[in-house]
Parts: sequence; C-alpha cells; structure tokens
Amino acid sequence: MSTFPPEIQRELWCATFGTSGEEYSWWHEVTFLEGDWDEPGVVRLGIEDPDQPRNTIKKIVTYDDVEAAALKAMSTSVDACTGLGISISADMDWDACVSDCVLQIAVLGEVVYG
Repeated sequence: MSTFPPEIQRELWCATFGTSGEEYSWWHEVTFLEGDWDEPGVVRLGIEDPDQPRNTIKKIVTYDDVEAAALKAMSTSVDACTGLGISISADMDWDACVSDCVLQIAVLGEVVYG
C-alpha cells in the first residue's frame, strides 16, 4: 500500500520509466502489461543476470515495487549519478542513471550495474 498521494505516485512512476533508465545494455526487456511509462501499472522487466551474463532475470514489477525500491534507494543514498540520495517530490526530474538504480533495486534487490 502506497505511502504517497496519487499525484506523487504518478510522478514517481513517470520519473522511473520516463527517463530512459531501462535503456542501459543490461536491461533486456521492458514490457508494460498494464499502464505505460506515464501511467502506473504493471511491467515485466528483464535484466542481465550478474552471475550468468548470458541469462536474463525477469520480474513482474508493480507500482508498490517501484515505490519500495525508491524508498530503499533514498535510505541508502544510492545515486550513481551524483553519489547523493534521491528525493521523491511533486516535481521529480531524475536522470536515467537514477531510474536505473531504482529499477535494479526493484528487480535485483540492490544496485549491481552502473
């Protein structure tokens, strides 16, 4: 269950999927099953397996997964771009590397690539 109001939920989703973070070479699949980059929903993500690079780890990710990953990134000061913690607000303007970190946490539980 989200801790944020609907307008922040939408902004968080857009910041995560609207900044091309999933276009790094380790991302193999981004398939929206519900919603799209601009509307929270359900997405299947595939990322290179760090232990077996020829394999892909796939996971179905919901808005709640994205929020949990963003909160974890905030609490651990994970931001490959600047080394600073990320923030969640009504006017997020993330770089691709920030959304990549959030997505890696959502799928792998930690930032492995970057």
